[in-house]
Amino acid sequence: MDKIAKKECEKTEKTIKNQSKTVQNDQKMNEEQVISNSSFASQSSLECTKITQNTQKQTDLMEENIQKSLDFIENLLKAMEIDAKIEVKETEKAKIIEISSEDSKYLIGPHGETMNALQVLVNNFITQGSKLSKKLLIDIDNYRDKQLELLRNKTKAAIEKCVQTAKPVSLDYMNAYERFIVHEIIMNDGRVISESYGKEPRRFVKIFLK
Repeated sequence: MDKIAKKECEKTEKTIKNQSKTVQNDQKMNEEQVISNSSFASQSSLECTKITQNTQKQTDLMEENIQKSLDFIENLLKAMEIDAKIEVKETEKAKIIEISSEDSKYLIGPHGETMNALQVLVNNFITQGSKLSKKLLIDIDNYRDKQLELLRNKTKAAIEKCVQTAKPVSLDYMNAYERFIVHEIIMNDGRVISESYGKEPRRFVKIFLK
């Protein structure tokens, strides 16, 4: 009887030890999981902070370049003795410095050449090398909007010509923003594809049948 009792005691003691070991292992695993989760949360929080900081940095840089551009344009207009109203408008893809003046024809120039030259000055000397969150454009008396509407119509006509003749169609020379609009129209159409050729300022878009 004593032997049986002894065996039962040893068996019970062994069971208790195993259970204790299992509890310790589970506790250790839980602690490791908590540490792992905490580490992951900290890393995620750090990454979110970095993204927020980069976004804020881009926003600050955008605003800084807009202010530099405004100062440059205001000084230029003052030197030209041209009275004008200057506003900053925002679209989904660009920030636009809108200039309104009774002397706008002098600022626009033939076929928008003076306005485009002003755009080049801003891009090359003010925003040069800056990774801006949006394009920074200059528009005078809604000239750009009017020209873009004409550009859309010309592009759609060129697409139809390419589809009907099954031959490539070349468009006129245009600046980078205009080419961007053309490529976007062509991509959305789906029946044709496009490529840019040439060197600035004689760079143009060519349309091909898919």
